[in-house]
Amino acid sequence: MKKRTIIDVENTTDGVQCDNCDYKEEYEVDFSASYQKGLKKYLNKPCPKCGANLLTKKDYTDAVQLMKTITWLNKWFGWLSIFSRKSQISNVDVHVHEGIHITDSK
Repeated sequence: MKKRTIIDVENTTDGVQCDNCDYKEEYEVDFSASYQKGLKKYLNKPCPKCGANLLTKKDYTDAVQLMKTITWLNKWFGWLSIFSRKSQISNVDVHVHEGIHITDSK
């Protein structure tokens, strides 16, 4: 049986982007238990291009908390997806830096 979700998270190629310059290190994002481990290697690491912090502790905890919240919502409210239609589904981009920012990815 297909697992029901109200928020689908796709594994995508994304990465950590420096907020000070245009440096971006891409990696395959796996939104599972290894998500925290994948991000942790960037925690408080300097940008190779400008030396700024690539991932602050606050941004790391915000990103991890976002994924935990989505997992919790899907666990307890995934059954609501039986009422959704394909036309209601929208894709969004999420950026975590000094808060969580969600934008429509039309």
